[in-house]
Amino acid sequence: MRILHLMSQLERGGAEMLALDVCANAVDAGLDITLCSFYGGTMEPEFRDTGVEMLIPFSENQRVWTLVRELRKTIKSGRFSIVHANQPREALVSVLAAFATGTKTVFTYHGFKPGRRDTQCVNASSRFCAANVFCSKFMLDYYQQLPELRTIPNTHVIYNGIDRRRLVSSGNSIRSELGIPSDVTVGVMVSTFRPPVKDQKTVCLALKKLAENGNEIQFIFAGSPYSADARSCFEECRTIVRDSGLDESVHFVGSRQDIPDILDSADFVVHSSLHEGHPLAVIEAMMKRKPIILSDIPAHRETSEDGTTCLLFKTGDPESLAERLIELLESPRLQEEIADRGFEIAERRYTIERHLESLSSLYSSLV
Repeated sequence: MRILHLMSQLERGGAEMLALDVCANAVDAGLDITLCSFYGGTMEPEFRDTGVEMLIPFSENQRVWTLVRELRKTIKSGRFSIVHANQPREALVSVLAAFATGTKTVFTYHGFKPGRRDTQCVNASSRFCAANVFCSKFMLDYYQQLPELRTIPNTHVIYNGIDRRRLVSSGNSIRSELGIPSDVTVGVMVSTFRPPVKDQKTVCLALKKLAENGNEIQFIFAGSPYSADARSCFEECRTIVRDSGLDESVHFVGSRQDIPDILDSADFVVHSSLHEGHPLAVIEAMMKRKPIILSDIPAHRETSEDGTTCLLFKTGDPESLAERLIELLESPRLQEEIADRGFEIAERRYTIERHLESLSSLYSSLV
């Protein structure tokens, strides 16, 4: 059974990091996977290091029918049993390319709040997919209730998984890089700036309130603007920090590849979002045994088993977040309890081995 894992591009994001972990562990899971990325990207070297076969047919955007023709040739020549798509457009391309070949299409829904084009792609392709996979129960319920979408058949829930080996630190210290003393409390949020999905602004306003109350901590934002439209949000956050006199204690370090090192330097992690599917950044923090504070949204509740592995704050409410921060900072015992519970659940439910076991079972049932 040969699997063609299809990605549009290889830029750092949740779906791409999951695909990287899948490729790195495919052989151990008994899966014969080839990765096809229409356009490649900055993560190409990391994917090549996994040892999987890689196909990158184009260097610039192509029309849909050009992608369909190229993918159909690849499916036939490689005799693939399954094409696994990870974005709505790629799912439609896969369904069209695999028509009358005997190859099945699997589509994993990673995105949230599909736009007009993605909605059209989902409506056109979902009924022809042998399996429509969602990364959380919340995501499945959410998509099934969207009025603009047709009923999606053949649904499955497979939680994202993390490769523990990817979280091993190099030994470098972000504290040393930024000149933060070892006895100073450090918080971290790892996320792109991507309104209206991510919500770093609420964190900045909460840090302002902490400073006004005399609570001195350092905070690191690891992530860059997702697009040109997101830059205004990024600049607004920097303005809040600057106007609050927090330039020396709040650090914007951009997109980084040393996330394990950054997490090791952190005393706690905040993940403030308005919408999520199944956040890998939260699972990584759980795997690193860090106490976590999360915005109270359905996906965060599901990932944290209804808040038992974190502190929840009212979404979009800086005062609520500030109160939770103070609660956590004043109780080392609470920090330890949250971190331990999060680690136990992550080890039980969110490993890459568990994810691949579920994928293998699904693939086998389709062939």
